Amino acid sequence: GASAIGSITSLPGASSTLLEAVVPYSYASLQQLLLGAAAHDPKYRRTTGQMEGAASGKTARQLARAAYQQAVRLSPPGACPVGLGATCALSTAQPKRGQHRCHMVAHTDQQAP
Repeated sequence: GASAIGSITSLPGASSTLLEAVVPYSYASLQQLLLGAAAHDPKYRRTTGQMEGAASGKTARQLARAAYQQAVRLSPPGACPVGLGATCALSTAQPKRGQHRCHMVAHTDQQAP
């Protein structure tokens, strides 16, 4: 997460494209971010339901939707915001339980309800 953000912000012109970048690293931070997004959108609250594991496709979709909602709030009129969400289970100091995996999702105004 932080490495990807560093790579993006090191590119010339990044500030004209990137509105915000957030890395909810702990599970508590992830929950707070997703619950905050649900508070802004009743439709989102209905689809969020119970949170799955942090590194899941559903969580990546929830993060992308939360990012899209924030991008809409921060974008100037007429912009076409996109929200990106990514979750990964890669290296760890503990013994690895399961496979390495990564889920990435883009959310736009063209999403199905």
